[in-house]
Amino acid sequence: MQTRVSIQPEINPNALGFYITKPQLAERLQVSLRSIDNYLKKKKIPVIRLGKSVRFRFSDVEKALERYTVREVR
Repeated sequence: MQTRVSIQPEINPNALGFYITKPQLAERLQVSLRSIDNYLKKKKIPVIRLGKSVRFRFSDVEKALERYTVREVR
């Protein structure tokens, strides 16, 4: 009996048109889902709503969060 091996192409999460879910975003940012909800409520991050589905373009979220980054000047 032959075994089939499925090879998934590597996905570039920063590619244009690549959208991630709320749990995936929370994992990438290393924050809780509640934090993501708070960011959305305060309109700190851009979101794409498709009916009840919520998606994010990670590159857009990174750019948006840079505004809230505190940089130490020495």
